[in-house]
Amino acid sequence: MEYLAYHDMLTDLPNRYSFNERLIALQKMAKRENKKFGVIYIDLDNFKFINDTYGHEVGDELLILVAKSLKKILRDSDFIFRIGGDEFVVILTDIKNKNDVEIVIKKIINDITKEYNIKNNIFSVTCSLGVAIYPDDEENVCELIKYADLAMYEAKKNGKNQYAFFNINIKNMLYQFQTVTNELKDALKADNQLLLFLQPRIDIEKNKIVGAEVLIRWNHPIKGFLPPNDFIPVAEKSDLILKLDSYVLNKTFFLIKEWENDEFLKDINLSINISAKEFKNINFINNLKECLNRYKIDPSKLEIEITETVSMENISYTIDTLNLIKSLGFKIAIDDFGTGYSSLNYLKKIPFDILKIDKSFIMDIDRDKDDLEITTLIINIAKTFNKMLVAEGVETKKHEIILKSLGCNFVQGYFYSKPINKEVFIKLVKSKELDFVY
Repeated sequence: MEYLAYHDMLTDLPNRYSFNERLIALQKMAKRENKKFGVIYIDLDNFKFINDTYGHEVGDELLILVAKSLKKILRDSDFIFRIGGDEFVVILTDIKNKNDVEIVIKKIINDITKEYNIKNNIFSVTCSLGVAIYPDDEENVCELIKYADLAMYEAKKNGKNQYAFFNINIKNMLYQFQTVTNELKDALKADNQLLLFLQPRIDIEKNKIVGAEVLIRWNHPIKGFLPPNDFIPVAEKSDLILKLDSYVLNKTFFLIKEWENDEFLKDINLSINISAKEFKNINFINNLKECLNRYKIDPSKLEIEITETVSMENISYTIDTLNLIKSLGFKIAIDDFGTGYSSLNYLKKIPFDILKIDKSFIMDIDRDKDDLEITTLIINIAKTFNKMLVAEGVETKKHEIILKSLGCNFVQGYFYSKPINKEVFIKLVKSKELDFVY
């Protein structure tokens, strides 16, 4: 029982519990003897793709092979742990400087990065590593672990298949992350900083606004309006994204309710982007039901958007969840279509209503033959499945003309309007003039 508590059964390596205890003991010893040690976080790149493509048996066998490789490379005085999933941690004891660590890191990368043949499946594997050194980077072991983890993500961000040492820039990024996290928590409580902005959806055949995509903007009390890229990634990493999604959901329901008796606005459809974490949240369907009971809106006025990539992560879960959403009366939109890896076989099984062409294909549609062909293909796919089609990122009259000629009548983009606040949107709808460009 003691062995089971301290070891990972798949790889036979010590586990996270063992890692935490060993690290505390090493910290006490290193402090007493004035020594250094290094913590190396190792993460296999694209391991989820390998698991999903070749199956969990192949993924498990890969983890076993990686564990064996690490055992061969390291000294008897060093420690290896599997702390979960495809994440391994190595502790190098009694090191002098970064050079000692780099020698080992390069051996690890060279040994793991290669082509594997497991159960007649041939594929290549790379890894990303992050390093933090005690006591140079941090004396507190909890912070030290966090720093090594952050360095590993920095390596991934820089292109994967490489390593990164924790440094002052990463520390500043961590400080910024913590600052934004705390300020965002306050903003969610304030109820007057986070605002809904709307980007109009146009029916170019009727020359009319028929809906809008709901987007969030942060009116920071000191920094002013912040774009989503300044806080959405932070929300996703800190799990505040669930609270942010709930906030947007409730505000959107309220808006639809507010407009239901307005002659100009009652037929406007709104769409909201659901994060991957919210879509996988076991309470997501209940949250939709609660909002529906609270606001008593016509659910067909609301479109739930998920990205193509999210929809493909777990097909059976996606199909079941989307069927539940549709059973409540909501519409489903597949966002950023063309940027993921869906197949027509899966696409025909997913119960969606709207296909949104990613703006990356629209931007150069009048100059790039490949983009034109891809857009034409996506439009034909939507027609084949008898689904509504929306093109994002329309910025010129040429874009509009080409899309109209291809049979895509619903569009949104800066050619018509940037995301605007509720008051300006209402004014634009009631003015019936579509040359209102910002």
